[in-house]
Formats: sequence, C-alpha cells, structure tokens
Amino acid sequence: MSKKIVIRSMSLFYFCAGVYHFINPLFYIDLLLSFIIEKEFIVAISGLTEIVLAVFLLFKETRKITSMGIILMLLLFLFLVHFPMVLDYYDNGNSFLWLAIIRIPIQFVLIFWAYKISKFRIESKFS
Repeated sequence: MSKKIVIRSMSLFYFCAGVYHFINPLFYIDLLLSFIIEKEFIVAISGLTEIVLAVFLLFKETRKITSMGIILMLLLFLFLVHFPMVLDYYDNGNSFLWLAIIRIPIQFVLIFWAYKISKFRIESKFS
C-alpha cells in the first residue's frame, strides 16, 4: 500500500472520528467516567482535536509533530478512558466487558500506526 494512501486513510479516520463527536456526543459522554465534569466540553474539545490533527497530518511539514500529538492523545485515552472502563465494567458485571478489553490492543495498533506515519518521508508538500 502506498504511503499516500496510508496517510490519507489515517487522516480520514481521525477526521471522521472527530466529526462523530459532534454528530453523536452522547456516545462519547457515556464513555467518560462519572467523576469527570464538563463532559460535553471534553467531548467537543476531543472531537475538535481529532479534526485538527487529521488536517495537519496531511502536510509533510507538520506530519511528525501531528503524529506525536496523536500518540499522546491515544495514550491519554488509554489511561483516562479505556483502562478505567475495563475496571468499571468488570466491577459492575457489564456484559460489554469483552468489548472494553478488545479496545485496549486496538489503541496500541493505532499508536503504532501513528508512529509509523511519523517516519514517512514523502517529497510532495501535500501527500
């Protein structure tokens, strides 16, 4: 698969995820732990962040720092959403525990994908 396709795919992935924060904010609000305040604001900021990162990922000049931003965002999600969700689902006997567990390795795949993107070198200004 060409590097351009990989980069554009990742950009589209985060752009769509960011837009979905605004289309269905309740989906993300329900994922946040009960002690988190201003959930609507957090969901909006995270969606906007994903959209901005998606756009900056397309440009060679900002790709490396953007990839590192994506990795940081995914690590925050991992420790602030995914791990606590697994523990909460386990404690409460939630039948979707298996889904929460599966999401953890997916985060690591996404982190690896962002890392690989940060290493791509493409000559054109807009890849």
